[in-house]
Amino acid sequence: MAGSNVWSFLFFFMVCCLAVDSQFAMTEVVVTTLMDEFPHLIKKYIRRKELVVLIVVCLAFAIGIPTIFEGGMYWFQLMDWYTAIVSVIIVALFEVIAVCYIYGAGRLSRNVKEMMGELPNIFFRVCWWVISPTLCVFIFISNCASYEVVTYGDYVYPSWAEILGWIVASLSIVWIPVGMVHAFLTAEGNVAKRFMDTLTPKVAKIENDNTVGKDNIAMEGEMTKTENGQVEMGNHESEKVESNGF
Repeated sequence: MAGSNVWSFLFFFMVCCLAVDSQFAMTEVVVTTLMDEFPHLIKKYIRRKELVVLIVVCLAFAIGIPTIFEGGMYWFQLMDWYTAIVSVIIVALFEVIAVCYIYGAGRLSRNVKEMMGELPNIFFRVCWWVISPTLCVFIFISNCASYEVVTYGDYVYPSWAEILGWIVASLSIVWIPVGMVHAFLTAEGNVAKRFMDTLTPKVAKIENDNTVGKDNIAMEGEMTKTENGQVEMGNHESEKVESNGF
């Protein structure tokens, strides 16, 4: 093939960019979760977000070191078998159920309108209501029906490796029932009220456009700073002063 070296370089450069882009998203999820959950500890001991990112990246690098050894492909196959086939589809299924049916695709559409000014395209709403849940359920059932013990070529993994694989898969799945139980126990009322409370979104209602417009008009009278740094009172404040005779 003409220019095969160039095409080879471009291909692996594309794979490298794809891998880096994927790592950005996954690393940011972990870093944001840590900073939101432990803000005081991070502010006290680490202080800078860059150091948090460095710690997360170094830990991820250390965990991935065994995969580059002679038996690394066997470890990689074991992890990939139970995370890509088992845990990912289960987590995706519960995410679809939570977002589309518990929180509500209609409420999500209104949130998009509040941010973007218009409702999302009907195609996306149909995907949220029908297509995505249907595909997730179909893939989940298909994976359960076609499940086989992990293998790599002709090598069949021993029983302890299969147990280890399920433990790895459960690390991301177990928090779903744990979160359900925690929400149920921390809710108030009887069993039925607690159950309904866990299925009710806790999102504050955003005021309608008329109220927001009135608030904007009221804000026009707030104090503003001039170019010289002095503070001036708005129109409604100055009217109050004049009415009082000052």
